[in-house]
Amino acid sequence: MEYLQHNIVGVHFYVPTPAVGTTTSAASVSAVSTPLTTSASPRLRQPSPRSIREKKPAVLLTASSVANTAGQLQEVASIASQLVNQFSGMAGANAEMVAIADSAATINDQSGLEEIEEEDDEAETNKAGINIEDYLKCFDNLPDAGAQFTIKVMVDIPVDANPNSLINLAQTGLSVGHVFVTISKTVGTQTISQTLGFYPASDYKSVSLSPVTSKLADDGSSATGHEYNASITLDGWNAAEFKAFLNQIRFNARMRYEIDAFNCANFIGSSLNAVRPNSLASVSTTGINPLNPTELINIPWSPNGVYKSLVDLKATNPRLAPKIEVNVIKYCKPSKGPCS
Repeated sequence: MEYLQHNIVGVHFYVPTPAVGTTTSAASVSAVSTPLTTSASPRLRQPSPRSIREKKPAVLLTASSVANTAGQLQEVASIASQLVNQFSGMAGANAEMVAIADSAATINDQSGLEEIEEEDDEAETNKAGINIEDYLKCFDNLPDAGAQFTIKVMVDIPVDANPNSLINLAQTGLSVGHVFVTISKTVGTQTISQTLGFYPASDYKSVSLSPVTSKLADDGSSATGHEYNASITLDGWNAAEFKAFLNQIRFNARMRYEIDAFNCANFIGSSLNAVRPNSLASVSTTGINPLNPTELINIPWSPNGVYKSLVDLKATNPRLAPKIEVNVIKYCKPSKGPCS
């Protein structure tokens, strides 16, 4: 598969050119790092979609709107034309994604992309929602005196071998990746850990651009744990900071899930940055809208964006570099689970 590269105001578009008789799954773009800005105030902060978008709506871009804002009408129009042509053989907009999903195995064979496993799909429904209080109360079983507190953020990108891929298509659905966290408290030889992630509550709602009901799930409940491709371990927390982070988790758990405004990456980033500003950042990412392949969607916070931010941080911050993993395929530690 060949890729056409376009450079528009510093943003690189990679438009896949499919072989005859095949379709292409997605195009993605990366731009500048966009850390989630928060206040150091101890008050709980509601990370509304408007504040996360820096008081502007996340922009759903058509070819014409991209051209108007970027000032590159002819080049963007050309890109849009290529995207439209790639899907012109499909029978209507409603059939486009069905046709893509049906041919996903063929696409993966020809492009070298990996098949995703069902448990790696952020839209999964096989993980039940949890009662967050039943999980967080476990930390009260160890005293704060002499305790060590650690928070590990993990990123599972949609395609292990391609951090630029915003989504991965498979016969079971769309994978957009996942950002999740392991929270640990250790006293002596005793450690309590809980691994949690933020999801849409219902099947396939993860590709909706409208807010939907959310759930927290136990990402450390399976025998192997959730896969991840990058991580950062944040230590040195005191008891007050740790409790403030747990309270922010509780607060953010009430937010509705919205893929372009408050997804799994927003949930973890806003919870951390509300207590320790600038603990986590994301590279703003643009790619094809899965619901309408002729449109482009901009997502300030995404698994891809957090992954790329960690790659940059590891390369530029010698102090944090030893605490950052990138380009790995590992699995998180199991959760303790609920406490009565």
